Amino acid sequence: MTVRVILSDGHRANIATMRHLGCDLERGQFTFIHKDKEVLCMLDAVHMIKVLRNLLGKCEEVVGPHGTARWLDIKNLIKLQVRR
Repeated sequence: MTVRVILSDGHRANIATMRHLGCDLERGQFTFIHKDKEVLCMLDAVHMIKVLRNLLGKCEEVVGPHGTARWLDIKNLIKLQVRR
């Protein structure tokens, strides 16, 4: 069997495993070499969006390095889409 991609959620143990394998996620390096073959590590985007949605629903606001995400903005977007 040849593994080409490792797909996981964003749990810290999985991130630590990716780093241990040689990925540098902060620099955008999501691959490592195993037996002369490149293996891609990916975070499951659908799962990550679900986690963010649940976090915003619970906390109403999340502040990050690039700005603030608000649950109210999502509610307003839905209202705007329904009107059209």
